[in-house]
Amino acid sequence: MRFISASRRQNSASSFVFFLFIVRSQVLQNDVCFEVEPHQRGHDRHDVFPIDTHSYMVPRRPAARKMTDSDLPLLVVVTGPPAAGKTTIATALAAELGLPLIAKDPLKETLHDSLGGEGREWSRQLGVATFELVFHVLDELLRNRCSVVTEGNFGRAEPFRALPPARILQLHVSARQESIRERFTTRPARHAVHYDAETVNELTDEAHAGQWTPLALEGELIEIDTTTFPDVAELTARLAKRLMMRRSGRPAEPGFPRREPR
Repeated sequence: MRFISASRRQNSASSFVFFLFIVRSQVLQNDVCFEVEPHQRGHDRHDVFPIDTHSYMVPRRPAARKMTDSDLPLLVVVTGPPAAGKTTIATALAAELGLPLIAKDPLKETLHDSLGGEGREWSRQLGVATFELVFHVLDELLRNRCSVVTEGNFGRAEPFRALPPARILQLHVSARQESIRERFTTRPARHAVHYDAETVNELTDEAHAGQWTPLALEGELIEIDTTTFPDVAELTARLAKRLMMRRSGRPAEPGFPRREPR
């Protein structure tokens, strides 16, 4: 019977550990490991398969950093008096940016088709409920970091201030009183819930009196006069380029009548 001294056993164990370390290092270097099932342990021969270690590695959590404005979702608010061209501009801009459009009038029309009702007072009440729905949807989208374009004749800033943080671009679309009145009378008939023929004088007078002035919101304000209606494709392309440049930290191109954040 051969007896191996303690020192030799220790040296042998150290050599074996070193050998395993070399093998493991080489395996990891080649990004391949060998998976051995429990029932295979203790056998001299194994049928093993190479497995990509990257698919089993847990990604390292990125270091925490302070959130900047560029991390926030974008909220484009298109507002102004009725018949100024808000819907046309908002629809084109949302398509240019690839963002959802939450517009007041389509939601109001959908609610009317579902709930029924008639009369100007019913239309007014439905309009109030529609605004509540608009801000509920905006809250859900912004809370989940989804950028969005919204459009309507918004009259109050407070509901926007209650929304989750966002980078705000406000587009105030307006026109002269006579242009708004002409558009009311010449544009194609809209959904019956709007009562345009009965409200044309009232709404144009309210617009002239400043009922739908720019909202007191944080962010950038661009005022667009559509008395002479602009080229919508060119306008939306310039707006999209401006947003991209501002997000990247480059100076935005001049040319828009605007006011800086309040």
